Amino acid sequence: MQQPASSSTSVVMAADSGPNIALDSLTRQNNTTPYIAGDIVCAMAGDPLAPVPLVFTAARANGGSGLIVRAVCMSPTVDAGLDTILLYLFTAAPTMADDNAAFATALTNCIGVIPLTLQPAIASGTIWQSAAGVQFAYACGATVTTLWGIAVAGDGWTPTAQQVLAFRLHLDRN
Repeated sequence: MQQPASSSTSVVMAADSGPNIALDSLTRQNNTTPYIAGDIVCAMAGDPLAPVPLVFTAARANGGSGLIVRAVCMSPTVDAGLDTILLYLFTAAPTMADDNAAFATALTNCIGVIPLTLQPAIASGTIWQSAAGVQFAYACGATVTTLWGIAVAGDGWTPTAQQVLAFRLHLDRN
């Protein structure tokens, strides 16, 4: 059965200076299959089904650069089972394995990984975020304004069916 894909359309909140936000989200498969540390967490779309990376509009112009000053993942599902999400970022669309498969993506065009850690429980959902003071430099490819992401479970986790994970990159763009 085909499942909903990532939104595949990043939204950038317009502002001429200071932090901006690039975001994308994914909707997991309609199952509760457990993940182990190192498994990819992604949407699957198309016919045949294929994994969908996160897509963030991170620059004002092709080849733009800046700093990621904070990264956040939010879910409307109350979920205390996943302590860490590793967000790998790339300057070109990565070739990746399916959801719930081991992360074995070539690190070509990878600019690094940002660990997002579980925050104190709230009644209306779950938040994972990067450590305070993140200063993660990036530069987009020469012909794009985009960064691509792959979310990876940092530890074992049993998800909720069709759980939505919304990712935000807080940016200070050059």
